[in-house]
Amino acid sequence: MTTEHRTRGRPRTPGTLHCDRCGGLVAKMRVHWPDGAICGICFTTATHTRGPCATCRDTRLLPGKDADGANICRDCAGITTLLHCDNCGDEAERFRNGNCIRCVLRADLTATLQPNTPPDLRLKRLVAVFANAERPESIYTWKRGIGASALLTQLGTRELSISHEAFDALPASNAVEHLRETLSHHGMLPPRDRQLAAFERWLEKRIMSLADHREIQGPIERFGRWHHLKRLRAKSLPGKNMNFAVRSAKQEITESGRFLAWLLSEHDTTYTDIRQSHLDDYLASGPSTRHAINTFIASLVTSREIAKVRVPRREARSTPILTQAARIDHIRACLTAGEMPAADRVAALILLLYAH
Repeated sequence: MTTEHRTRGRPRTPGTLHCDRCGGLVAKMRVHWPDGAICGICFTTATHTRGPCATCRDTRLLPGKDADGANICRDCAGITTLLHCDNCGDEAERFRNGNCIRCVLRADLTATLQPNTPPDLRLKRLVAVFANAERPESIYTWKRGIGASALLTQLGTRELSISHEAFDALPASNAVEHLRETLSHHGMLPPRDRQLAAFERWLEKRIMSLADHREIQGPIERFGRWHHLKRLRAKSLPGKNMNFAVRSAKQEITESGRFLAWLLSEHDTTYTDIRQSHLDDYLASGPSTRHAINTFIASLVTSREIAKVRVPRREARSTPILTQAARIDHIRACLTAGEMPAADRVAALILLLYAH
C-alpha cells in the first residue's frame, strides 16, 4: 500500500510559475524532474510517499510519476536528485547537511538532552521517541519554540527532573503539558489524570489566595483536600472522564468560600457559628448557584463542627412559554384567518405544531 504524506503549513506564495504536478502557480520551483517542474509542496509530498513502485514493484520511496500518474521509484522515474540520507542511508528528503529529518532531529535532541552525561535511560528513550515520531517535522518545529526549547534545555542540564512534582512547579503552558503527556504515554513518568492534576494545582492556588483570611482558609482547605481531592483521586481511573466531577468540585469549593466571606462581612461571624437563619438569608438573596454550598455545610454537620442545619433542596422551576390551550387557539386562528398570506400561515403552523 502506498503511503502519501499530506503537507500542511503555510499557504502557497502566489506566483507565475506553473507546477506540472499540481497545476498551481507558485513563485519558485523546487526541482525539475523528468515529468516537469515541481513546486515545494509537491516535492515534499513526493519525498514522503512510500510503497510498491508501479513499474518495478519494489517497496521504497516513490517520488516519481509514470505516464498514467502512478507513483514510481527514483530509478524508474529517472530522477537524479539525491534522495538518501548520508548518515543512515535511508531514502528520504535531505533535510540538513545531507541528512534526513530523523537523523537531524536525533542529533539535535542528543546535543540538547545530553542523555549520556550522566547516563539517563529515560532521556535516551525520549530522544528515540521524538526521532521516530510519525511526523518528525512537527517535532522539529515544536522543539524550536521558546517554551519547548527551554524545557528540553533544562532537562539536558538536569535543572528539571522528570517528575510530576517538577512539572507542576513550572508555569502552566501547552509545552509543559505536551512534554508531560509524552513522558507519561511512553512510561517515563507514571500515568496521572490530567484533569485531576489540573484540579490539584487549582486547589493549591485557591487555598493560597485565602492566606489573609485564616478563618476562611482553614475550613476551605479541609473541605477541598479531605472531601473533594480524596474523593476525586478514588474515582480517577484510566480512560475515565473526570471533567464533570472536577468542575462540580471547583464550584462547590468556590461557592463555599464566598459563603464564608459573606458570613464574615455581613454578620461578623465565622463558620463555627453558622445558624439556619444565616443559610436561609444567604440562599434567598442570591442566585441559585449558592445552593452549591450544600455539600460543604453537610460536611461541617457530619464532623460536628457546627450545629445541625440544612440547605433547603433547590427545586427546578420551568414556566411554559405557551400553554396547550393557547397553542390550539393560535392553530385554529391560522387555519381560519383568510386575510393572512398562505406562506405566513404555513410557517406559523409549522412553528406551533413542531417547535413547542
